[in-house]
Amino acid sequence: MKLKNIGLIILATSFIWSCKSDDKPSSTDNFDISTILTNYADNIIIERYEKLSVKTADLKNAAVSFNANVSQANLDILQDKFRLAYLAWQENSAFQFGYAKTVSLRKTLNTFPTNTSEIKKLINDTTINQKGASYIDATGLPGLDYILFSDGDPEVLSRFTTAENKKGAKKYLLAITTSIAIFSDEAYSFWKNNEEGFKADFKTDKSKAVKSSFSNLVNEFVYDTEFMKNYQLSYPIGKYGGLNIPRPEIIEAKNSKYNIQLYKEHLFALKKLYLGEDQSGTNGIGFDDYLIALKSKRNGEPLNTLIIEQFNLIDENIDLISLDLLTAIENQAEILDKLFVANKLLVSYFKVDMCSEFGIQITYTDNDGD
Repeated sequence: MKLKNIGLIILATSFIWSCKSDDKPSSTDNFDISTILTNYADNIIIERYEKLSVKTADLKNAAVSFNANVSQANLDILQDKFRLAYLAWQENSAFQFGYAKTVSLRKTLNTFPTNTSEIKKLINDTTINQKGASYIDATGLPGLDYILFSDGDPEVLSRFTTAENKKGAKKYLLAITTSIAIFSDEAYSFWKNNEEGFKADFKTDKSKAVKSSFSNLVNEFVYDTEFMKNYQLSYPIGKYGGLNIPRPEIIEAKNSKYNIQLYKEHLFALKKLYLGEDQSGTNGIGFDDYLIALKSKRNGEPLNTLIIEQFNLIDENIDLISLDLLTAIENQAEILDKLFVANKLLVSYFKVDMCSEFGIQITYTDNDGD
């Protein structure tokens, strides 16, 4: 999620970027974009939200069991359910339209780094409304990352058994896991039940105008690719604003050390979305098919081929990271530099070339700082 106060660090001007490319589509654009929208709505978005709903419900149930019987065994189960729920979230990060836009789902579930002082306030004062906007950086999955993993298992267990505010810790845990489960289930129901007719309209909207279904889909896909590059990699390792100063304190999932798993899952989810693949791996109509139909190229090379190769290159470099991102910052700077460059090029393929080929204008503000 967008790092709190990151604008104080990144001295870059925000602007609306209309994508441009030197290469023009070499064929007439007769592609029916509703085929992409239909595949994504019927086979990808709804399945991913269903998975998120299931995994977050499991997380909440594990929290209930843990509160009833605080033990190492139940903590192990709860921590693993947290991991699975967080991985499921990575698959849904790109869908910030419809219900997700209404409730700011990305911010609600994944604002990091978490504000530990605010978490302590919530635990100590159980009368506070944890759903208040002022506590958005002290709740969600990052909040659970702190309360379930910081300082090691013995400290976590004592937080819920012998600490003076143990009741507050239990209340916080139940409130946050319940909230995450509710938001996730509502996101799934929104698409499953075609609430407000949104899904039906989404599938049949053939416009490319700003705020159209296709424009929203492309913009959120590109933004999410940039989010992955910036917040899960570039900013923590120090690649922003011309500086080269690592900031390990802003690492996603810093306490659980699941950050590399989350990063890799995010990359995999974006690749499958680009290809139009569902959960079972069935390849439907996706962005790749559109670029192929347009015979899109960059520097004489098929753009789709370049994109797939770039996805694979990033994946290969992620696999070279031995442990978590903090350890990599300390010991594998060269690999992280390669990852940064590879991620930056992938964003360029989407933000410049693909947008130009599709005729889509980027409408989100860019405080990239790279």
